[in-house]
Amino acid sequence: MTRTAVELLGKPDGPEVFVPEMGLEVGTFTQTHEKPCLTWHVPLEMRGDFRPTDLANYKPERSYRTNAFGKVLCYAKTQADEYCQNKAVNRFPRCIKHGGSLHPLDKVVTEENSAEKDSMTRYQQFKAKLITVEDLDDEELAMGGFRSNKNGKVYRPKNVPREIMQAMQKAIFERANAELKGGVVKAAKTLVDLATDDTVDDASRLRASQDSQERNLGKAKQTEPVAPGSPWEEVFSGIAQISREESRKIREVESSREAIESGSEPVDAEIVEEKKSPEERMHSRDPAILSPTIERPEFEYDTPPSDIVEEFMAAAEQAEEDAAQGDSLPIDDLDW
Repeated sequence: MTRTAVELLGKPDGPEVFVPEMGLEVGTFTQTHEKPCLTWHVPLEMRGDFRPTDLANYKPERSYRTNAFGKVLCYAKTQADEYCQNKAVNRFPRCIKHGGSLHPLDKVVTEENSAEKDSMTRYQQFKAKLITVEDLDDEELAMGGFRSNKNGKVYRPKNVPREIMQAMQKAIFERANAELKGGVVKAAKTLVDLATDDTVDDASRLRASQDSQERNLGKAKQTEPVAPGSPWEEVFSGIAQISREESRKIREVESSREAIESGSEPVDAEIVEEKKSPEERMHSRDPAILSPTIERPEFEYDTPPSDIVEEFMAAAEQAEEDAAQGDSLPIDDLDW
């Protein structure tokens, strides 16, 4: 980006972009404007109307719209669906009316537009990078706001970007640290004078002396002596010096080995099952496989009641008598 010696109304606050018509990267403006305009910075030497050969991406084989003086014309169309006859400006194929004008903050400060800069609030000036955190006073930084040009009160705008708040907090802490560092020597001398001045009361001199000593030598270690032979000390010393077996003997308790040998204490053991073949394991699980035959009760056939048998026999005899007389049905036709 080309640096200029003139003062602009604002500074680009957005990321840099590459503009093919200019052949370089320039900063952008994040603030929007009501009227269509360029959103990037245009160096002073590239402002105004231009010829096709002034473009960084000029192509001789291409046909450009130019006027009688060889200046590039606007490529926008009017409401009558005809090309605009105004000159393109600022290395952009549009005129001022159709979006080729400079961003309001990219204009050079003059007597005419200086009033426009003064009419901007401090927040607007800050966003336009006309002022920085160094230009804000301590109250503005502490409150995270901006002083009004009308009544001088500090107001905090709504939806202040996080980056601005972080910059203000960083600036206020830097100022506070600078003040503290600047008064270190004077504060140290005052502390020594208080500690060595005989006209100051003893309590103030003692506090000043202690403060001076702690700042230079550090705080004295706080130690609390323990009287020998304390009960807790005897308990822990006994635990630390004897083994478990010795402790059992002192308490007249059988040791682990003696208890195991005498049988008074169970011995940890693992039950191991006897290994069996797959067939043995299968038969041991299914009782039906273990039995070679399956017993079931004998089938009992149903027998007709005695009265039915007697009735049948009587009917048979009657049939025989009828047959002898030659006037009866055969036995096969009897109703069962």
